[in-house]
Amino acid sequence: SSDLAGCGRRLLPPIILPSPISTLHCTGFYVMALTAAAALSVWDVLNQCVIVREESLQTILSESDTTVLQTLLTQRGIPVLSLSNGKAYCFNPSLCTWNLVSDKLDSLAQCADYRSCLLSQDAMLCSGPLAIIQGRTSNSGKQAARMFSMPHLLQQETTLAYLENQIAAALMLQST
Repeated sequence: SSDLAGCGRRLLPPIILPSPISTLHCTGFYVMALTAAAALSVWDVLNQCVIVREESLQTILSESDTTVLQTLLTQRGIPVLSLSNGKAYCFNPSLCTWNLVSDKLDSLAQCADYRSCLLSQDAMLCSGPLAIIQGRTSNSGKQAARMFSMPHLLQQETTLAYLENQIAAALMLQST
């Protein structure tokens, strides 16, 4: 890979990785490479330091047929991967761990009903990393509540738990 400055000159000599690059992303001064061997690296080219060093995706690619559908690199150099099984993970460089930040099959997400509290234009303004990886979700909470006749108090508790998970994920991603 060749890292070029805004004026077209190289910031670094070519980076040699153990296997071919399948995905390459640049955000600000951060560069993310996902290799064909399912290893992820992120560099801060301004400070010429590694953020994530050849981290294996094997722990999050639990099922043999799971694939990476979408990759994202935040403004702070945090890599985010959306998988074919409906889950999305970010890598936390401070803890050296993969963190689940979204799961389309999560029962809390299915039963939470908070969309009625948002103005439609507020929902459309969400453009941070968390909103991008989750996409425009439907009112599945309302649908689930009607289908299963969930008691109001239980749905409130479910919604609160789901929103707490969302806050934790947004803080992790430094998302809006």
